Amino acid sequence: LDRVAHTPLKTPTAVASFILDHQAEQLAWLQELQQKVVHSVQLRLEREHYRLERLASTLPLAFGRVRERQEYRLQSLFDRLAQTVRMLLEREKHRLDLLQQRTQSLDPSVLLKRGYSMTLVNGHILTDASQVREGDTLVTQLANGEVESKVIDKC
Repeated sequence: LDRVAHTPLKTPTAVASFILDHQAEQLAWLQELQQKVVHSVQLRLEREHYRLERLASTLPLAFGRVRERQEYRLQSLFDRLAQTVRMLLEREKHRLDLLQQRTQSLDPSVLLKRGYSMTLVNGHILTDASQVREGDTLVTQLANGEVESKVIDKC
């Protein structure tokens, strides 16, 4: 696994944890981006609204058409911005969905259903024969149940 992946993770659980952490970071980034966009749009709307009010109060007759054009332009900008934000959010949602699918495929229970098992000694995952001694009790988790074994001899 170390020779293939860019991150040296030894177990499916570690990989799943890494992916979940990465997914959480991406979600936080998206939420922060959304807040920035909303804040920016609100500021822009406030500035444009103030500007239009000022124009309307100083020369209401002369700038009636200008105001209408500016409101239309502002609405167009807002519509384009809203569309862009929707597209960005949809793209990132799709990316998060893909990450979630990857995370689910690396779920230990899915791996167990594929025929793999996890063996524990004293509540810890067994990764090396040097971790056991004669007489130790091993618990092997399978997709459906557990098997308890006793170490008789180490080779």
